Amino acid sequence: MPWARPVRSRVLQTSNGASRLLTGPGRLWQELTADGIEPQRLCKPPKRRYLSPGGFVYWLRASWTVLRILFRTRADIVHANSLHAGAVAVAGVVVMRKKLVVHARNLPNYAFGWRFVSRFCTEIVAVSEAVRSWLVEHNVDTAKITVVYNGLDNSVLHQDTGCGNRFYLPGPRRNNSFVFAHVGQFVPWKNQTGFIEAASRLARELPEARFLLVGDDIFGRDSRYKNDLLDRIKNSPIADKVSFLGWQKQMDCVWAKIDCLVHTAEREPFGRVVIEAMAHKVPVIAADRCGPAEIIRNGRTGILFEPGDVEQLTEAMLKIARDRTFAAAIAQGAERQVLSNFTADKTAAGIEQIYARVLAAH
Repeated sequence: MPWARPVRSRVLQTSNGASRLLTGPGRLWQELTADGIEPQRLCKPPKRRYLSPGGFVYWLRASWTVLRILFRTRADIVHANSLHAGAVAVAGVVVMRKKLVVHARNLPNYAFGWRFVSRFCTEIVAVSEAVRSWLVEHNVDTAKITVVYNGLDNSVLHQDTGCGNRFYLPGPRRNNSFVFAHVGQFVPWKNQTGFIEAASRLARELPEARFLLVGDDIFGRDSRYKNDLLDRIKNSPIADKVSFLGWQKQMDCVWAKIDCLVHTAEREPFGRVVIEAMAHKVPVIAADRCGPAEIIRNGRTGILFEPGDVEQLTEAMLKIARDRTFAAAIAQGAERQVLSNFTADKTAAGIEQIYARVLAAH
């Protein structure tokens, strides 16, 4: 079901149909239309700050749009996919007396915002126990919070990419090289710098290792961090061993060229990239915090390291590269775990239960 996929959008889900609020046409718009779901256009949010004159105008326009569509569609439930989307929906659900479900996908610093929105919503969907704990610690009503993990759909779990050797991985690579990758947005909390530091240490022990950065500053908000990161790589002794692949919308062919995913974020709310790697039988090393700590069974479906401990991370990377039998074993276990626990069907079932509960109390 399309609404079960983790996407950046605002949702109106009715008891006899659905429509999505999107900021404009795109791939998701096309997929929804093909599935018989009517998308609705919402004004684009401000690029920088919501608490600004431009942000205030956005809130007014977006709230009015939600109210108009609620009046026209008579939707029973508004499902907001983020805190900002929930704030935009508040006026509409209050005026029209509808039920609001808000998805908590991040570990933000907006405690006041969540307390405000939670007063008007019926349910909060947390993507992990870590997110749930953060909300409870910041005085959000625990009775409203349900944990529903994100999941991968069949196109990710079972797709035969057929990439073969046609996909070109930039940078030098020998036949016996081992590729470590970091995949994610270029934002400070993803901690790509920790990955580069561990890579510099590992290269002294494993000269044939190669390192791949997949991602970018996709929202244009962390250009300083990105530039500092690229400068650090350029001036490091492993500059010729690090490749920057940029942001990739289709990761299937990239996973085929990665031998190990290193995930250094210490405040990752869930970690979709972690379960994607696991589904592609790519061994994962991740910080033992928040979402990844809930996903990975240490030593069985991946390796967890103490956040900030670069030496422990380096040792874990070395073990994966040198002990191929161990790496293959945890990769197999990881795939089984994803198929059992992190599928779109399970996510959809969890959301459906919440909808049923909300409608029953309507």
